[in-house]
Amino acid sequence: MDGWVTGGAIPPGREGSRREVSLFGQLSYEPVSWLRLDGGLRYQSYDLDDKQTGTTYHTEIFSRSEDAVSFSLGGALMPLDGLQIFGSYKQAARLPSLMEATTGFFMIANPDLHKEEARNWEAGVNYLHNGLLGSDDQLGLKLTGFDNDINGYISRRYISQYFAMQMFNIDRAKFRGLEGSLSYSKGGFKLDAGATYYDHVEFCRTAGNCVESSLASDYGTNYIPPRWAANLSVSQTFFDDRAMLGARATYMGKRIVGAEVPHSGYMPLITAVTWQPYVVVDMTGSFRVSDGLSIDWSVDNITDRYYNEAMSLAYVPAPGRTFRIGFTGTFGSGEGGTAHAMWPAKWFASDGETTDWTGPYVGGSIGYGVGKTRGGVTDLAGTPTDLVNNSRIDQTMRNFIGGLHAGYNYQLPSNVVLGIEADISSGDLASTSSVGLTGDQQNIPYLQSNGALESDTEYKWDRMLTLRGRLGYAVGQTLFYGTAGLAWLTETQTRNQYRSWPTNNEEQMGVGQAVEHLFFEKDRQQRAGAVFGTGMERSLGRNWSMRVDYGYARFDRKDFTFKDARAGIVLDHGYYEVVGYQQVPAQIIDFGDGTFSKSLPMRRRSTNGAKSPDRRTSSTADATTPMPICTPCVWASAIVSEHGTRRTCYD
Repeated sequence: MDGWVTGGAIPPGREGSRREVSLFGQLSYEPVSWLRLDGGLRYQSYDLDDKQTGTTYHTEIFSRSEDAVSFSLGGALMPLDGLQIFGSYKQAARLPSLMEATTGFFMIANPDLHKEEARNWEAGVNYLHNGLLGSDDQLGLKLTGFDNDINGYISRRYISQYFAMQMFNIDRAKFRGLEGSLSYSKGGFKLDAGATYYDHVEFCRTAGNCVESSLASDYGTNYIPPRWAANLSVSQTFFDDRAMLGARATYMGKRIVGAEVPHSGYMPLITAVTWQPYVVVDMTGSFRVSDGLSIDWSVDNITDRYYNEAMSLAYVPAPGRTFRIGFTGTFGSGEGGTAHAMWPAKWFASDGETTDWTGPYVGGSIGYGVGKTRGGVTDLAGTPTDLVNNSRIDQTMRNFIGGLHAGYNYQLPSNVVLGIEADISSGDLASTSSVGLTGDQQNIPYLQSNGALESDTEYKWDRMLTLRGRLGYAVGQTLFYGTAGLAWLTETQTRNQYRSWPTNNEEQMGVGQAVEHLFFEKDRQQRAGAVFGTGMERSLGRNWSMRVDYGYARFDRKDFTFKDARAGIVLDHGYYEVVGYQQVPAQIIDFGDGTFSKSLPMRRRSTNGAKSPDRRTSSTADATTPMPICTPCVWASAIVSEHGTRRTCYD
């Protein structure tokens, strides 16, 4: 393993070599028909050289070697037809790996690290019964108990003194549980079920010091199995075993034991990745089109369940609904020179077997689509508005597409084929354009550097329908054709509007330090157009064919309208502006109790209150507020905002 830096201050990740030699043998003996004895023996030895050349921490670079002898004993008793009782004991060693035994950047090599040795007991019963519900069915049952005791289990620990990790041997690790399975088949129907139950898991750092949890900092933190796990699968074949349809359900329960929490160290690298119990349903199928071609497909997580996989190493959600399809074909002339292959040697020959293309047909297709849309952006009056993109739209969409088609062909004696066909296709053909921020507010540059947007718009082609004529020429089992006709496209545009977060700072002029989603609008339109294409179709026998084609469609212009769209992200805001001063004469106030108060002449400042432009209409709304009577205030002001009129007097 190559190091990161040679001769540098930072040691490499790993740099060393490991060699292992293994010799093994196995023996099986049946002294009588109802008894079988098994045995095995294995010898293994390894040598390891740590070749790190960089600076290391707290340990010397050294080499090591070790050997081990493993063996297994087992037997099976068959007292009745279909019944088997079995048991085994295995003592197997695992020698330290190159990663575990060498020095690394955050790893201190342990000179005392040695092999771990598992002592595994297993016992169970198998039962096989034919003719349970009929002459052609079969039932199978299996129940197994296991007890695994791993002496010297290789674990990992954090050494706070050196801020580093180290592999070491703990006293032991124990796993115990039960496994069961069931299988049933009748004709083309098959059912398989299985379950695993763990009733005991513990780790012992030293003899007698055991905990029912994984150990802090150990890789085994995320190898702890669920207490319960189960699966069920069913399948059925059709059409003389040419087609198969199946389904599978998988259940994962809660983790059987908890995990120690590290008090310090590289916690993000070793924390327990938890999961919630979940059930996932999958479907699968296959179809043998001909002796030379078969199709296999599957849909994983058909319910699109959101979950984190059991015993995952990171908080990464499992894939959602996933569709797969595969084709397996045989090329060549086929065995014995027959035309069973998908692509025979004389595909285009006209002197062999010929195909009559006359008649109705239906089919499916899968392919890859590329689309392009162009246009402009204006307000309702027709004025260009998207200054960031020069008010132009030029988007390209690419993705897989699938569809269905149906039609009718008529073949003339001259091998000319006339036909008509309709099809519908769909796929996730979509693209998104965005409008950035403009303006002279003080926070605009900061928001621009963080990728904040005024709006974005998704352009999505939902589905396309065509009605076409076909003109072709048949050569043997191959049809070459051209096609043209009418096409209709359903397109949806979705626009997201953003605005500034609220701000109380008047100097920011209605633009805070972040943006938020305000609303979205959708507009869906139907486009009409024309389509042209060409292709080649090959007969596969048994009324099946396969084809490859290319099509080009062009559609008319359509207007998409977003009535609530607005320019900018500015919030309504207010500000003060001095427009003049007014002399306030001296006044005398009679309090009614024989006392009076007289104020001195003073000047009062008059202000305008202004409202920020409402950029949905691109018009400015300014307002001058009448002077309030506030006596004996030094000056008074009024401001107009989105909250109405506010008057404030200052003493």
